[in-house]
Amino acid sequence: MKTWVIYCFCLITCLAKTGSTQAGSVLPLRLLSFIAKNIKENSILLEWRTIGENNTDYFSIEQSTNGITFTKIASIKASGINPLNRYYSFTDRKPSTGNNYYRLMMYDLDGSIKISATQLIKAEGVRYLSVFPNPVNNSSNLNIYWKSGTGEPASITIHELTGKQIYEGKFGASGRAVIPISNWPSGIYSITLDNGYRKEFSKLIVCQ
Repeated sequence: MKTWVIYCFCLITCLAKTGSTQAGSVLPLRLLSFIAKNIKENSILLEWRTIGENNTDYFSIEQSTNGITFTKIASIKASGINPLNRYYSFTDRKPSTGNNYYRLMMYDLDGSIKISATQLIKAEGVRYLSVFPNPVNNSSNLNIYWKSGTGEPASITIHELTGKQIYEGKFGASGRAVIPISNWPSGIYSITLDNGYRKEFSKLIVCQ
């Protein structure tokens, strides 16, 4: 019992000397990460993590198309007094076509502001890949319709299940390709649309 009392007394004395138990020793907010990434349906997901939220009021997300003039698109309330690691996210469902610049504004209760590094991402835009008919008879023509939302040229490749490539074509941002398949054996094929930023896939069944 005496040993325990002496140990506690020594521990408290050490903490007091180092200032670990002093009131007001608040760690400042730190932004651990801030990232932007494309997700489905022409949307951009913004995610960030913080630590040391002891005086944080709210976050503001700003967007720009030129990296110079920014507009606020969302405000997110901070968790309050929380020294632990915190995760936040916001989805921009109406990004501009092409380049999108994002930055995170961090507002403290005392009026101070911190600004994150700017994140640049290119919106993929609405896109689709349509194959008709499917299944298709190998005595017919295959019709492929596509739209690359970025406005960038697109490539279309077709592979057998073995991985062998049997077709490749380069096209504009949108259009229609008519592909004769009279010499294709029956089976399942993989069609890939690639606009340089993301790939879209479709399965094709060829029968006799």
